[in-house]
Amino acid sequence: MKKNLVIIAAGAATLHLPWLKDTMRRFDVFTVDFSPDGTLKGKGEDFYLAQKGFKPQLITAAIQQLGDNIYAYERIWLPDDDLFITATSINRIFALAHKYKLDIGQPALTADSYFSHKITLQIPLIECHFTNFVEIMAPIIKTQRLLDYSDILREAKTGWGIDALWRKHCFERNYRMAIIDSVPMVHTRPINVPKKGSTIASGIYANSGDPNLEFQRLCEKHQIQKNTSNYIKGARLKHGIPIPAFMAKLMSSKSKRYKTAKK
Repeated sequence: MKKNLVIIAAGAATLHLPWLKDTMRRFDVFTVDFSPDGTLKGKGEDFYLAQKGFKPQLITAAIQQLGDNIYAYERIWLPDDDLFITATSINRIFALAHKYKLDIGQPALTADSYFSHKITLQIPLIECHFTNFVEIMAPIIKTQRLLDYSDILREAKTGWGIDALWRKHCFERNYRMAIIDSVPMVHTRPINVPKKGSTIASGIYANSGDPNLEFQRLCEKHQIQKNTSNYIKGARLKHGIPIPAFMAKLMSSKSKRYKTAKK
């Protein structure tokens, strides 16, 4: 099996540094450092780039720096830097993505996480639930699939709408997509959502332009129906035992912890 890679666009408050020294780590890490003074260099990463910008653009810069070396990797994980998860759990995420032959997937969010989409929350007692949606927050994606979206990532700022495009392609291109429940992560920071039709003065969307407008333009360009529902297509218990979608829905979390940053 080919190697696996994590590309993380990280600032000074990143939570990924413990992975780098973990002797159980079985994946490479590319740190794209957007901290003010390049404080993340030399922490045990395999690749490093200091660059300012937004996550999609920083991922693009990392891909460009890797060049043909990117083909050494079977899958690439693209987490935000405010996700709490261990290196051992990340090993398991890659293993399960391989086991279920996922084109795009992600770890589930714990019930105490900040979240935007309830379908991404962990469902207890199951290994994964298959969906038509994976969030841009932390996708684990086949390398060739990622390269297929290089132009879209290069043009994006906030990345809003890219996961809606994946949802469209899940149907059109028969993508195999899933939320991995047996290896969850914690989203530790409030969702930073600007009001519709305006941008916020600070935070991750400062100077990005209006994310809502970016989303609208991407939908128009790719004929994405914004009102398309996210849904569960089925699930697997441990050892890969299948269960129908309706059972997974009955087992789903009832969490309502959705919080936005102060404007």
